[in-house]
Amino acid sequence: VSSTLESTSSTNSSGFWVVTRSSDILETLYRNGSSFGTGSGASNAPDNYNIYVFAENQDGTAGAFSAHQLSAAYIGGGLNSTEVGNLSTRIKTYMTAYGVNVY
Repeated sequence: VSSTLESTSSTNSSGFWVVTRSSDILETLYRNGSSFGTGSGASNAPDNYNIYVFAENQDGTAGAFSAHQLSAAYIGGGLNSTEVGNLSTRIKTYMTAYGVNVY
């Protein structure tokens, strides 16, 4: 999948990040429940590969690992802005209950 979101950057990687595809060409990037950017790219059928968290799938093998810290991850259907906001609020509540508030 080629996307204009690939060139979106931030100097601070902390927080709750969500990328969602709301149509066959529109992608939206959220950070802590707020829109951070949009992009477009053709939707293709997914490859039959494993999904890795904090690593790239390089033709079926994990590579390009990240040393960042992760507290939660999910994979699911496309979310609208309200659903992203609700999910962000729930994750923040969960993290705060454990004394970890990175927002």
